[in-house]
Amino acid sequence: MSCDRLCVQPVLDAMSAPEQSGYWRFFFEAYGHAVREPERYRDFLDGVVLDWLTLIGDHLVAAGVVDRERACALAGTLVAARP
Repeated sequence: MSCDRLCVQPVLDAMSAPEQSGYWRFFFEAYGHAVREPERYRDFLDGVVLDWLTLIGDHLVAAGVVDRERACALAGTLVAARP
């Protein structure tokens, strides 16, 4: 099983659980609004990316895949390379 599947899939499963649908509708509405005015909502947009990379990086560290210092970089690579 690939690192991507082993390390990131539990995060994606939890995030896509049916009980999370209301949260995601709200999140993407807010995100869409922020993308239309990126300078006004720069802190929000930057925080969203960092939050996701931190969450995925924490799972990579817990799985013993990478050390804490490189976790965010590997998380970013996995997200960017995911089809």
